[in-house]
This record gives sequence, C-alpha cells and structure tokens, in this order.
Amino acid sequence: DPRGAAVGKPFSSFPYDPTRAAAELEEAGWRRGADGRMLNTAGQAVQIPIRSTAAFVTEMAIAAARWRELGLEVQEETSPPGENAEGRAKYPGFVSIARGTGDGVLTNFDSRNIPKASNRYTGQNVGGYANPAMDRLIDTLSTTIDQQEQARILASVANIFATDLPALPIYFRIEMVAQLRSVRALETSYAAADSGTIAHNAYLWDRD
Repeated sequence: DPRGAAVGKPFSSFPYDPTRAAAELEEAGWRRGADGRMLNTAGQAVQIPIRSTAAFVTEMAIAAARWRELGLEVQEETSPPGENAEGRAKYPGFVSIARGTGDGVLTNFDSRNIPKASNRYTGQNVGGYANPAMDRLIDTLSTTIDQQEQARILASVANIFATDLPALPIYFRIEMVAQLRSVRALETSYAAADSGTIAHNAYLWDRD
C-alpha cells in the first residue's frame, strides 16, 4: 500500500527494544526476582494469559516468547472450537486474532458499530472502543479520493492508535501472488487483501 510509510510513522516511537522495555517496567515498580521471574509491586510473579485460535498459534508463540525474555510468566491457550465473540470478550487476558486488512480494519474501531446492549457480542466493534476523533477521521477518509490526502488522514488515525492502543498491532501477514512476465496485472491490487480477492480487477489485465 503506497500509503503505508505515512501510516507507520506514529509507531516509530515504539521500536523493538527489550532493554528499554525492562527499564520502563522497573520504573513502574516491577523487578526481576532472584529466580529471574518478573515481580509486580506486591512482589508477586506477573502472569499473562494469552489465547489464540489454531490458525494463529505461531503468532501467539512468538509474542509469548518475547514476553518470557522479560521474565513474565505466560500461559498459552488455544481457543476452544466454536468460541464466539462473547467468549473472546470475557477471556481475562490477551487474545491474538486477525482484525482485518486495509481500510476495512477501521470498522472495528468505529463507535457507531458498537453492538446494542440487547445483542452485545454480535457485530464489528465488539470491544466497545469509542473516540469521536476516530469517527470523524473514518468519515473523512471515506469521502477522500486523493491518495496523498488519504495517507495524511490515516497517519492521524495511527496517532490515535499509538496513543489509545485499542488494539496492539504486532504483525502483518504476507501473501504472495505470481504472474507471468508477459501478463500485465495486479498493478493496482494493493487493496486486494488475499488470494480470494486478488482478481477483483481482472478486467484490466492484458498481455504484452
């Protein structure tokens, strides 16, 4: 996505730095015990449960490994088959799950998509995140055609994300599609999120 560089800038203040992470935990009153485990201000070992579906166990394992390097105790779990949104919402820990791709991910953080109380766990923004500034940016983005202006709007969205952390983005899933050199295709397909939609503009393809 050619807008990606602008969107990523607000997160540059959070580089991968285990030493800095350990120092900030110490500043907050957490410390390593004699056995290497991280202890909270009450002197108790810090335990973090994390759950993922079977499709994302690798991502969960990578996150858990990094946390263990800091001395945190991590309990990894695979979500039970058929777990619904209510089960995920009530889980007392981290949930590693895909939230979508491209601009479509923002529907998960639009306050107007918060489910009604009568149907609390069905819909898009089941986390209940609400920020009027985010809503305004989503509206502006949906009516903006110029790509550079879209990038500026998305950078503002990313600033809110980096401040509020309604979700903690930790990875991108990479998918590749091959084409013959003699075929002109996919030039404008950065918005096609996966192999199931990569041919959305096939009517524009041609042969040399």
